[in-house]
Amino acid sequence: MKKIISLVAFAALMVGMSVSAEETSAGKSYSLDITVPDNDGATVGGRLFLDSELAVEASGTFQISDEDKDTGVADGTRLFVAAGIMKYLSKGRVSPYMHAGAGIEILSGDRYDNQDSNLRGYAGVGAEFMITDELSLRASADAMLKTSPFTIATFTNDLTLSFLF
Repeated sequence: MKKIISLVAFAALMVGMSVSAEETSAGKSYSLDITVPDNDGATVGGRLFLDSELAVEASGTFQISDEDKDTGVADGTRLFVAAGIMKYLSKGRVSPYMHAGAGIEILSGDRYDNQDSNLRGYAGVGAEFMITDELSLRASADAMLKTSPFTIATFTNDLTLSFLF
C-alpha cells in the first residue's frame, strides 16, 4: 500500500509541474508519460511541446526493493529525477526522435552500499508510434553516464505509453 500511495503522489507532482505553452501544430501541448515498470520501479513523466518537432521532457523513477534472503538482494530505495530535450527527426504516424538530458539519482539502503546520490546523463534515439491522436507508444535505446562510480552503460531501453493533451 505504501508503494501505491507513493507512486500516486509522485504522479500528481509530475502532472502539477506543467506550465502553459502554445499548442503545437498537431494541437497538443503536453504529454503524460508512463513507462512500463521493471525491477520493482515505476517511471512517470511528461513533455512540454515547444513546437511540432521539439519538446522538453521531465521524468521521475521511484523504486523500492525489499530484502530477499533467497537471492541475497538487500533492501533499498532509489529516486531518479531527470530533465532533457527531445527532437523529432520527422513527424508522421511513426516519428523517430533523439533526446538527451541529465538527472540526479538519490539512493538509500544496503542494496546501494548506502550511497547518497549520483549525477547521470543520458542520450539516445527512439521512435513514437501514434495509436490515436491522444495516445502513443514510444520505445527508445539510450547510453547512460553515471558519476559515482564513473560508469558508461552502453544500452538501456524503455517502453513508454504517452497520453497527449
